[in-house]
Amino acid sequence: FRIDRLFSTTTLLFSRDTGGGDKVEFRNNLYWSHDSQEFTGNNFITYYQKLSERRAISYSVGGSFVTKEAKYYTEYGTSVSLRQLIHKDWLYFQYSGGFNFPKDEGFDIQPNATLLFEAFF
Repeated sequence: FRIDRLFSTTTLLFSRDTGGGDKVEFRNNLYWSHDSQEFTGNNFITYYQKLSERRAISYSVGGSFVTKEAKYYTEYGTSVSLRQLIHKDWLYFQYSGGFNFPKDEGFDIQPNATLLFEAFF
């Protein structure tokens, strides 16, 4: 297929193991699109906690922003994700639930949930 657009994505990631399989991650993403001629991005802090050899949980909080004349946040969010290895070493199930607080909705709470199956071959 063909994509008629030009864009760029940059990620800056800081990660630190805290012991026992746990880690803290600071992620900053910046996106530029030729179509909109503006930068958007997000900043997130996530704590990953290993519960067992087959199960892990993560806690995340962050915000999304746009830069036009100045940088301003357009949304804040928080989530909790539970990840489970469900078959051998290649099939995973993940449930994520959280809340977004978009500026265009007056920062009113917007709940969200995601179910994900992931296979590695």
